[in-house]
Amino acid sequence: YEGALTFGDPDEGSDEGIPPITEPVDAEFVWGGGIYYGDEYGTGTDRFEISFTQTPVNAEGIMTGAGHNIVLSLYAEPNEAFIALPAGTYQVAGTYAPGTIEPGEFVLSYIGSICAKVDDAGNAVAISPITGGSITVYETSGWSYDIEFNLKTDQGIDIKGRYNGEIELEDQST
Repeated sequence: YEGALTFGDPDEGSDEGIPPITEPVDAEFVWGGGIYYGDEYGTGTDRFEISFTQTPVNAEGIMTGAGHNIVLSLYAEPNEAFIALPAGTYQVAGTYAPGTIEPGEFVLSYIGSICAKVDDAGNAVAISPITGGSITVYETSGWSYDIEFNLKTDQGIDIKGRYNGEIELEDQST
């Protein structure tokens, strides 16, 4: 073979290069769903990864319009009877203890808890790790919740909001 070798962009499709969120967020979230992992890390706590969006999501889980998406990695007391997010206050802390939210960070891509601003096509146009604050979860009836968000990004930007409704959880604990 003779000729030039053309390589693709190794960062294409990654979170690297997406700017951080620079404006405070105060939003009403309309959809909540995620994954229940059980005691994934062997710490004696149940882990949930739950996404809250400002617009509904389609069958592929992509937001159907522009808005914000909060993704939280939460730790709770184990519940053998059924899968549900326990009511209470969850603080951002890197301890895996019950009642905590795993802080976000960038390690090749974002891990832990984040807030993203999404455009009409479902692409992240700004993204920041969540490194402080708390949420308060109130169980209203059955599988329905009221949740208040009072979080901060690594740049100190306020991420506030409210969610009222069911949380669709997929069981991946086994």
